[in-house]
Amino acid sequence: MLWFNDLKKVNYIYKKNVDWSLLNYGFSIPLSVKKGFLGSVGFNLKRGQKTDIKVIIDGQIFSAKIVNQYFDQKKYPNHSDIIQVRFSSELVRLLREIFDYSYRLLKHSRETKPKPEGSSQLLTRNEYLVVYDTVKPDTFLFDFVSNKDSETEIGCLNSANELEYESELFPSLDKNADLIEKQVKTKIRRVDRRIAIRLKELYGFKCQICGSNFGERYGAKIVESHHIIPFVKSLNNNPENQIILCPNHHRILHNVEADFSRNNLAFTFRNGFVEKIRLNYHL
Repeated sequence: MLWFNDLKKVNYIYKKNVDWSLLNYGFSIPLSVKKGFLGSVGFNLKRGQKTDIKVIIDGQIFSAKIVNQYFDQKKYPNHSDIIQVRFSSELVRLLREIFDYSYRLLKHSRETKPKPEGSSQLLTRNEYLVVYDTVKPDTFLFDFVSNKDSETEIGCLNSANELEYESELFPSLDKNADLIEKQVKTKIRRVDRRIAIRLKELYGFKCQICGSNFGERYGAKIVESHHIIPFVKSLNNNPENQIILCPNHHRILHNVEADFSRNNLAFTFRNGFVEKIRLNYHL
C-alpha cells in the first residue's frame, strides 16, 4: 500500500472522523491545519477562489478541489475564511465503499429519525480519514481507518495498560499476530503518534498543568500525551481527547483517576483538590 511505502515522504496534516458531509461532498478545513493544506498548493486562496488538487488512495489518483467559500463580508465582518475540500463524484463513491459501515449507519439514521439540527455532521465512532501532504505540490495522500480496522485494534487493546500505551504511543507489535493485524496496528498507531507529536510541538514540550519543560535543562524533550477518556476504552485519539503532561503529572493522573472538567479546564482529584491547566491552545 502506498501509505506504507511512502511513509518517509509524507507529513501528517489532519484526521477527520467520518460524517455525512464527508461521504457526500467533502469536509471543511479547521483553522488549526489550514496552513498545511494551503502551504502545499503554494498560495492563499481569496474568498470565492478554488484550485484543483490530486488525492492519492492506495496508489490511485482522484481529482478534488480546495475552495475558499464566498460570503458577504459586510454581513459577517468577523467571520474567518471557510476553506473546504470538495470531492469528485468518483471519490465520493470510493469513500462510501471504504466507509460502508458509516454510510449505512448514517443513511439509516437520516431515513428513520427526524433530522436534528446539524444532522449533516453526525459522527461515527470508529471510522476516520487521515490526510497527509506529499513531496508534490497540490497532491495529498488519503489513508483511512475503517470500522473493521478499529475492531481489530480494540481486540488488541482489551488487556492493554493505558499508561504504557500512552508512554510509547507506538507499542511493539505481537510477533504472533497475523499480517493483517500487524498492518492495522501499524496504520492506526502511526496516526496516533503523529497527532501526539504535533501537540507536543504546539506546547513547546511543556506540561499543560504546571507549565514546566522538565527536560529543557538537560537538552531533552520529555513530555507525554495523556488521554482524557482512556484510549484503550474509547479509541479516541483526536486532539481534543489529549493533554500534554510532564511525567510526574501524567503518573499522578493515572494513579488517582482524576475527573476533568472541560468547562473549567481543571482536574478534580479524589481528595477534593482542584488543579487547573495553565496552558491551553487546543481544548
